Amino acid sequence: MKPVDLVFVVDESGSIGPSNFIRMKNFLRELVDQITISNTAFNVGLVKFHKLARTEFPLDKYSHKSSVKVPLHKYQSTWYMYELHIEILAP
Repeated sequence: MKPVDLVFVVDESGSIGPSNFIRMKNFLRELVDQITISNTAFNVGLVKFHKLARTEFPLDKYSHKSSVKVPLHKYQSTWYMYELHIEILAP
């Protein structure tokens, strides 16, 4: 049986806001917990977009759930880090 190719396409524009960005990351991690990532079940990739689309990791990069969870955990959006920095500096 061929694996299912599952690509997460995430919005990196500032319009989603910090709280929705965190909700999106939590959703992706929970979804990954529910599926089997392997060469026979699911291949998972991540594409980010703001003005242009960028591949964060392709479908064939990871073949185990634990491998996919590391970049999802570390994933930070540039605008999110900028807004977080602004909030920390602002009174």
